[in-house]
Amino acid sequence: MNWLSSLPLWTTVVGWLGLAVLVALVRRLAIRALVTAAEYDDAYSARPSRRRTAMPANASHISRCALLTVMSAVS
Repeated sequence: MNWLSSLPLWTTVVGWLGLAVLVALVRRLAIRALVTAAEYDDAYSARPSRRRTAMPANASHISRCALLTVMSAVS
């Protein structure tokens, strides 16, 4: 693993970005192959409603984390 840390920064960044793009493409192709068209449409039509219900919970969690961070910095 020493060879990995000795690489230039740009090589590491480009390599990880390439890996991320490759994983995204493979995931997309796997979903297209495994899920039927009707199930695919149903899954994506239900997604916005799930996102709307999750947003207040996410905002609440983020605000609590920010509050705890500020409180710990003050004390």
